Amino acid sequence: FPSHDSIPYLAVLRNADGSVIANQAVTITFTIHNNAVDGTTEYQENHSTTSNALGLINLNVGQGTPSVGTFSAINWGSGTKFLQVAMNNGN
Repeated sequence: FPSHDSIPYLAVLRNADGSVIANQAVTITFTIHNNAVDGTTEYQENHSTTSNALGLINLNVGQGTPSVGTFSAINWGSGTKFLQVAMNNGN
């Protein structure tokens, strides 16, 4: 179970041609921007994980390795927040 200090994130990973990325190590980066899609980065974290046979990953935003800010310090009541998700599968 995710803690109350995280946001559950579930996704199926796919290549550009739509094929599933199965059983592959990937790095997922979550970035929370403030007030706009390209707004100031308020928080960023990385997760190293491996997709399952169906390409599924199940992560919790707020429980990765932070590179900018701290999840608990995000002021959710101040402005609109935007979540950016990036994946690196080695290519």
